[in-house]
Amino acid sequence: MGVSWTKETITNSGTAGTTTAESLTIDNIKIDGTTIGHTSDTDLLTFASAVLTLKGTLSIDTTTDASSTTTGSFHTDGGVGIAKKLYVGTDLDVDGTANLDAVDIDGAVQIDNTVTVGVDDTGYDVKFFGDTASNYMLWNTSSDKLEINTTHNNTALLIKSSATRSVSDAPDLVILKNTAPNDGDYLGSVKFRSLDAGDSSVRTYSEIDTYVRDADDNTADGSMIFSVLSHGAGTQALKIRSSNNGADAKVQTQVVNGALLYDEVTFGDDDNTPRVDGGNIFITGDMNGASVKITQLDNGASGQMVIITVADSGTAPEIDDGGNFLLSANWAPASHDTLTLFTKNGTTWREISRSDN
Repeated sequence: MGVSWTKETITNSGTAGTTTAESLTIDNIKIDGTTIGHTSDTDLLTFASAVLTLKGTLSIDTTTDASSTTTGSFHTDGGVGIAKKLYVGTDLDVDGTANLDAVDIDGAVQIDNTVTVGVDDTGYDVKFFGDTASNYMLWNTSSDKLEINTTHNNTALLIKSSATRSVSDAPDLVILKNTAPNDGDYLGSVKFRSLDAGDSSVRTYSEIDTYVRDADDNTADGSMIFSVLSHGAGTQALKIRSSNNGADAKVQTQVVNGALLYDEVTFGDDDNTPRVDGGNIFITGDMNGASVKITQLDNGASGQMVIITVADSGTAPEIDDGGNFLLSANWAPASHDTLTLFTKNGTTWREISRSDN
């Protein structure tokens, strides 16, 4: 039995009020069993139990925007499975968790809450690239380290503060060992490393190490050690530490495995008040003017010690006991003689020693 519907007539065979047909064609639309289609695409829509399958393209031309799960041009009460690409022409609003296997974002990203990568005990690499090849910052999860890789010969890490000028506000670099210390505990270091001449292994050429000398809460003492590579071996060079003797403790500086070297500075000729802020060992100038007396050492610092040595030639200066100088006697030296002075306040100089050479 069949039904044929054309533009002009419809033929019906069967019980009154009931039309039964194997297929129905209206112009180019064809209904055949569980499918609805076009004469050239007969199974565009397929019906099954609680399932509608669309074989072609669904185009919804209304422009109603969505503000919830029940508004907009299209909405569903269930989930949506998409096997191919999804293109969103404006904003994408996800009220929940977006679980994405891979993300490629070409524009700016604004994040207004906490960002977590991985979970506790399971991390992932995070890498930020610079505008120059091979320049990046990397959180290396396998070694639990933050790495900054640069090909430039200038600043790789800049800590910048815009705090108001004051005696206390400035950017800090803090290294914190977040456990209660014991005497002698190692707190951290700054190491300066490079490949060796053979380009085969990494060497530490110098480092700064900090230790707890005394861990008492209110009377704790610390120490800092500067080391350098000497003849292939790391060698301590300078120690700065507390004397660790209670209320009378002082900070001590000790030169280790070497000597403290000074540059010599020459006083100007005919300078009766030479500056001493440029060093600790000074060679006299030629005092061939009207006065050969040094009456003051300018720009001295509290706690400074200076050694004055007379030049090989020229007229040597003299220093009289009195005024700004506390000497064992007037100093009228010859070539190569020395005078060692110390000042507590930067202006009054006390003789420590002298030599006739």
